[in-house]
Amino acid sequence: MRHSWVVGALLGVCLMILACGTEQSVHGLVIEVRGRDITQVAAFTLQEQGSGRRWAFEAQGPIGFTPSHLREHMLGGQPVTVWYRKEAGKLVATRVAD
Repeated sequence: MRHSWVVGALLGVCLMILACGTEQSVHGLVIEVRGRDITQVAAFTLQEQGSGRRWAFEAQGPIGFTPSHLREHMLGGQPVTVWYRKEAGKLVATRVAD
């Protein structure tokens, strides 16, 4: 009986950890870009299509777009999809696609 309780508790903890680290996505228009250098984005803001909600993202490494490519989308009004995870209360972009 005790063994099944321990297994159940461990399974619950594992599921909570996985749920916190899962990626989510949002689609919208880029309205601000800040580059770390010419090849990497430091941060950007996206306005979600439909709701108009603004999302502020940080990037901790390559996300598939350079700052200039993201700015091209911003100036052209071309939407992007951003995959992200929540980390220490911040939204960290992991990937951006056309």
